[in-house]
Amino acid sequence: LDLIIEALNIIKHEIDFELSIAGDGPIRSKLNKKIKQYNLKDTIKFLGKLPREDLLKIYSNQDILLAPFLRDSGGMVILEALSSQLPVITLNIGGPGIIINDKCGVKIEVKNRSKQDIIKNISSKICELTKDPKKIHEMKKNALSRANQFSWIAKASQIYHE
Repeated sequence: LDLIIEALNIIKHEIDFELSIAGDGPIRSKLNKKIKQYNLKDTIKFLGKLPREDLLKIYSNQDILLAPFLRDSGGMVILEALSSQLPVITLNIGGPGIIINDKCGVKIEVKNRSKQDIIKNISSKICELTKDPKKIHEMKKNALSRANQFSWIAKASQIYHE
């Protein structure tokens, strides 16, 4: 989330956006300070903890899931977003780096990159996508089929047919 807030601060005068943050935790007060410092409080909303059904409804009303996870090895939230036809911007590491391809989202390279380089790349990709609704629409169409490639049935079929 820290990377996302930094990236949005860079582009806050270039595009109109709203960021909804689902969940809660101990870093919320730190994030709120940064949001206030960057004057982003009108565009970033904390939704708190939500039931899964509510989260899925929120996915359906969004354009992009921003998920630059540094430590999420599995990427389950990414599969859930893709299943809701939501394109993803993530880091090219761990599970997220395997799941996302250029048809359903964007992977930001992290190897041999500084934190500032990563933040600049995230902000650049957010701008590119938000300025290209056709690209977002194509990614949304491809997202569900990409998620289906990671279903238990698809994986079992792949294993037993190899």
